[in-house]
Amino acid sequence: MRTEQRVFVVRPRGASDSIKSAPVQVTVDRRKSTGPSLPGRTSRTSGSDVETGISSHPSTHRKSVVNVVEGEDGDVEIIMEENEPMVLTVLEETNMDGVRHLSDKNRSTRCTWLTLIAIFTFLALYQIFTQLSMYITTPVATNIEADYPTKIAFPTIAICNNNQFRLTYLTGARIQNRRTKNRTHSFKDIDENSTNVFDKALLNSGDMDALKFLRNAAHWKSRMILKCTWPNGTSCRMTDFKAVWTLTGLCWAINTDPLNPIFVTGAGSAHALRLLLNIERYERVESCTPKFRTTSLPGIKILIYNQTDIPITSLNGVNVPPGFTMDIPFYMKQRHKFPGFNCIQESKEHMNEFPLDFDNPYNTQTCLIRNYLAEIERQCACSMRRAYNPNPRGGIPFCNVDDYFSCVMPVLKWGYDGGFSTYNCMSSCEEIDYVAWQDMNELPNNIFPKLIDSMDDEDEMDVEASDSDLDMDEEVYEDLTKDEHYKCEHNQILEDGQVNRIKREAHRAYEKQARYQEDMLLRTKKLIMKMKQSAQKLNDLKWGWHHTNFKGVYLRLKENIDCYGNISLAHQDVFNAITNPAAHGEERRANQLVHLLDKNGRYGKIEELRTISDVKHAYGADRVEKLATQLQDIDEILDKLHSIYNEDTYRTKLSKDLEKVDRIIQLIDQFDTGKLQKRAWAEKMQSRNMRHFFDEDFYEDWYNVVTKDLDQNLVRTINDLEDQIEYLSNLTVNGTGLEMGSVLLFGDSEVKHVQNFASFLDDILNCTLGPVRNHSANMLKEFKKAMHDFQAAYTNLFKKELVEYLDNFEFGNKFVRENFGIVNVFLHKMNIEHWRQDATYSFWSMLCDVGGALGLFLGASLLTIIELIYLCFQYGFCRKSWDKVKGHPCTNENPNGKNQKDGKKNGITVEIEEPPYYSEFSLEPAKELSDILTNV
Repeated sequence: MRTEQRVFVVRPRGASDSIKSAPVQVTVDRRKSTGPSLPGRTSRTSGSDVETGISSHPSTHRKSVVNVVEGEDGDVEIIMEENEPMVLTVLEETNMDGVRHLSDKNRSTRCTWLTLIAIFTFLALYQIFTQLSMYITTPVATNIEADYPTKIAFPTIAICNNNQFRLTYLTGARIQNRRTKNRTHSFKDIDENSTNVFDKALLNSGDMDALKFLRNAAHWKSRMILKCTWPNGTSCRMTDFKAVWTLTGLCWAINTDPLNPIFVTGAGSAHALRLLLNIERYERVESCTPKFRTTSLPGIKILIYNQTDIPITSLNGVNVPPGFTMDIPFYMKQRHKFPGFNCIQESKEHMNEFPLDFDNPYNTQTCLIRNYLAEIERQCACSMRRAYNPNPRGGIPFCNVDDYFSCVMPVLKWGYDGGFSTYNCMSSCEEIDYVAWQDMNELPNNIFPKLIDSMDDEDEMDVEASDSDLDMDEEVYEDLTKDEHYKCEHNQILEDGQVNRIKREAHRAYEKQARYQEDMLLRTKKLIMKMKQSAQKLNDLKWGWHHTNFKGVYLRLKENIDCYGNISLAHQDVFNAITNPAAHGEERRANQLVHLLDKNGRYGKIEELRTISDVKHAYGADRVEKLATQLQDIDEILDKLHSIYNEDTYRTKLSKDLEKVDRIIQLIDQFDTGKLQKRAWAEKMQSRNMRHFFDEDFYEDWYNVVTKDLDQNLVRTINDLEDQIEYLSNLTVNGTGLEMGSVLLFGDSEVKHVQNFASFLDDILNCTLGPVRNHSANMLKEFKKAMHDFQAAYTNLFKKELVEYLDNFEFGNKFVRENFGIVNVFLHKMNIEHWRQDATYSFWSMLCDVGGALGLFLGASLLTIIELIYLCFQYGFCRKSWDKVKGHPCTNENPNGKNQKDGKKNGITVEIEEPPYYSEFSLEPAKELSDILTNV
């Protein structure tokens, strides 16, 4: 509620010495007139108030207190204090449109205007909130300006190999033979007695300085960077490349001086930084070791950044896979960001300190790395700051290899998993970005010289086997320089010394892979095991290549089948007759025919029939021809039966050249025990006599011999006999066949000889078509399976595994595609883009929009709002304080409540009731005071 005072001063016509004071109750009906009315007379009695007249309902009237004071000078002061609603009073005094209608007598009018004012107030507030939100979000506009200078500073180019651990260093003698001074550390997941070469590398280097270990294990710039040319065409030096550490490892950067960068005066590939790189894919650690195993793809990351920047990681670089010529054009984009949530505006004082120190807290480039290094010091109690600052401050000891793998690496993983986001490191608002892309082409074919002649040793003994070079980093392989190459001096990219060095390093790395890379080693071990098992199986089955472990087919049949050895003894006369050479002459065959044709002796001149033609002339050609064919068939059957049981049919001894198999097994054992390099082993097996041994000597002197005895002389003969046995049975049913056999073997057809022949046929056919056939089939199946296993193992090991391994040392197109890459980095156009960000919605723009919303919806302005706030403080929150300081503005009272004059207050109190919705208080002094004073 608001309390309002109005003062009326009335001067009487004449002076009066009496001072009267009386309470009076006055009812003012504001619904009819703007002045007060006195409905009846009010008389005063001592000590009491008398009320006359009619008062309206309290809920529809406003009450006011009137104090009448008469001074000594005759002046009468009437002070009327009103109580009316504060909100309406404040709104009325701010002159807002439509507010005066809230005091209207008509209820509908009041409700209508109240609704309208509420709706437009909501709309105004919504629009104001929208403008405030827009101002808070700080919308910016980006303006792009292109500058075309005559020369542009070339950026820093960093070369980062995706592989950070070289195989030859970890498995070399310097690490494997190193001994820790005081082994007080231990790796949780590594056994102290482990024989794994990578576990030994960790155990032996646990107390070694981590930075020294990482730098030695990484790819050296002298080995990785083979050739470099500046954009102006001059050659780079190795000293131009500086070591740059990132969270992903060591990189080599060129053009790093921020005070003296290289400038380019043109764009395009003609003004490119040209690099010939050896990615050294053969140095990758593919073994199953969690500490050193390479998880990234083979290749190079090219980082392009300003000299004042510090690269955080190489993962954002341009990828260069091996086997391609990579053109990397780029353009410069200088950003001037609007300060705010995304960047930090560096002060002029710090910008003048160029370059800022690494540990400077205002250096935005090193914020994330500094926090990461501090996290390492907090969790690991050791420091890695020396990687970024050569002279770090503080007394924290440097991290060793044990600290790095057991603590620093988990901290880095924590950072990649989201820990870095807690640092709240923002970039500078002034940045230079280099936007690059890739153009891929094939490599030139003259990086490595072509091999046109290679030494081909006559014997495997001519191949020199060097064992000591496995762990000697400076060993020079002279055999690598024996090969003759085609070189065009005018088009030669690499020097002869570089070619030989790369071959030597690749040779050493390939040998390390063969020894320590699990997949290659296990594959070779498995092939060796299969080769040994298949060879041992042949020896166990007595199919070996020595007389001591070879048992022929005849001996096998004789030992395993009883009837096989007894037939030759039981029917020795038959076997002798079969092997008698005289029984196979033409005259003997003519006599046999005559004997069978002339059983009754009708032809008297038998002795004159000495040839088959004579017999045909005497007895008829058809008859003789048919009988001769039957005799020939029986004779062939008997020869086949005899060959099965004849010892001379089979081989019992093997050639001495087969002893080379023992030499092959010996070489396998030498490699398996680490006494022979894999390349030397492969070259021995690829020597001329060894390369053709299995296909020629071994095949002819062993495989064909055994196969002939088993397959041709035994199994196939038995199969042929099975086809002819029916024919023989038909001949012997009526005795004709038996008689023919007796004549063939004994020259006559006596009953004794016929019975002997019949008994021979029964025994030999039962044995041949029974046990001999079954056993021979089993032997052939057993031999073929063992032979196929041996042949497959030999082929996989010596024809594939070792041959593919030797292909690495050809250093041809395959080697070049896997290890080399060419990079050309150049400016796309001679221009610099300046991207400037400016705020598009300022504070004054917001005030204008707020004022427009107030004027549009409420007919108010910002000054109206200020006045509204002022009145709220004056009549609301600050009323008491205001009264204490100012005193009553109309009664001339001091803050202590005393009248500054000496006049008295009369105790006349007038209470005026007035409707609460009427806010305007106006009196007609002459009329009102005349009525009041008359009653008084």
